[in-house]
Amino acid sequence: IYALHNDLYADAHRVFDKHKDVTTFWYVQKVSPEAFSKAALAANVSVTELELIANKLVHLRDRLHFHIDGRDVMEPSRVWKIAKLSGNEFIKLTEGTHEILRRMYLEMTGPDSPVPNYHGDDIGKIICAYKKVHPDAKISI
Repeated sequence: IYALHNDLYADAHRVFDKHKDVTTFWYVQKVSPEAFSKAALAANVSVTELELIANKLVHLRDRLHFHIDGRDVMEPSRVWKIAKLSGNEFIKLTEGTHEILRRMYLEMTGPDSPVPNYHGDDIGKIICAYKKVHPDAKISI
């Protein structure tokens, strides 16, 4: 569970890094400000709020995830208390970011691809065909 948790935040640290030499969410805003603002407005997402939430990640990155600060070695949970990042805020950050980028992508590429309807009616045939090729497979209908 800790590995999944840490990977989740490690990826978020990369996405929301503000270093001038990295290509992140903020870079997209910088290079395409009009499309970015249009997408954020259409999605009803406050970029200011996303930025405030993302700023909380810096504390976690610098003191716990990418760097282990000596002040926090014995009590890493203290870093979370100081950051004051809630799960709901993290969800708002990631979902808001996704929606802005999704809208920008669709504006550039056209309509969203429909998800095909699939009800699994053919699963029995698929399993039988697989079993023919792999008779020792531990799978049954």
